[in-house]
Amino acid sequence: MFAEKFFDFNLTKDNFIKIAAFHNYSYHKIINDLAGKKLDKSKLNDLLAKKSVIYQNLCLENKLDLKIDPAAKFLLTELQTRKVKLILVMINNSFNFDFYLNNFALKNYFKAKDIIFLKDFLPGPPQPNFYQELINEKNLSAQNTIVFENTRAGIKAAQKANLGNIIIFAPKHRNFDYLNIPEITDIINSFYQFNRLLLRE
Repeated sequence: MFAEKFFDFNLTKDNFIKIAAFHNYSYHKIINDLAGKKLDKSKLNDLLAKKSVIYQNLCLENKLDLKIDPAAKFLLTELQTRKVKLILVMINNSFNFDFYLNNFALKNYFKAKDIIFLKDFLPGPPQPNFYQELINEKNLSAQNTIVFENTRAGIKAAQKANLGNIIIFAPKHRNFDYLNIPEITDIINSFYQFNRLLLRE
């Protein structure tokens, strides 16, 4: 809807998943590509904000069940009980941050200081600096860190940062996309499938 309204381009859901989500393209890049040129920061931020308004209105108008996935809630609650440090990474676009925070009750699981934006770490995935800086800043052990990824860029960044456990979270029909990628610990389609043995010290 956004691409069609502002750029007269029909970007289908399937194309978006193939082109954008899988390769971890930021919304900045997607919008610049739709525009056919690099937009100035003011224009880009204006379009990002308009995209977010469209998305949020669609969610509310269609009365989507804006609740955290039960499997994710179950795992997060268990990790809290086990006193595992939890860090949430948000992509570059922060316009939906408050919407997600309030509708999915993320504040129940993540402290404000542990919600991180990729835009604060440049150049970002697939370069490992994001994970390396985060590990140092939070005083974590790379070998004992468990990361959930679903993009090739994120996977490469985690591999280069020598993170000990890289879990791929993806729909079952996309499992094949990741089978030949080395150093992956596991591929899961639901957080219920998370291997608790990885929590052993």
